[in-house]
Amino acid sequence: MQAFCPTCANLLMVEFFDLTGLRYACQTCPYVYNVDRKLAKKHSLHSDQKVEDVIGPPEEWELADKTEACCPKCEHGYAFVVNLQISAEGEPPTSFYKCANGKCSHRWREG
Repeated sequence: MQAFCPTCANLLMVEFFDLTGLRYACQTCPYVYNVDRKLAKKHSLHSDQKVEDVIGPPEEWELADKTEACCPKCEHGYAFVVNLQISAEGEPPTSFYKCANGKCSHRWREG
């Protein structure tokens, strides 16, 4: 949740104070707002919205390499694998797996 300073319109930062609470504090002016209750915003998808797979469309898995990997759900010995660079440059890529057992198709990742 983002909050903006009513005095100077800069982004307020959340900081701890008095070992018991939180407050919003402006970094450019003396404005401070003590948080006296839990702040949360919940947003759910509408039934007609779809969550996009990180790999892309289902056809992407058809192009994936098949490798020896034990599925953590059904213990099948083979899986499809796609390696993607999702971290900072220089970090090793993350491997995404999909169980090759057509009845399972469990997905997991490593890295």
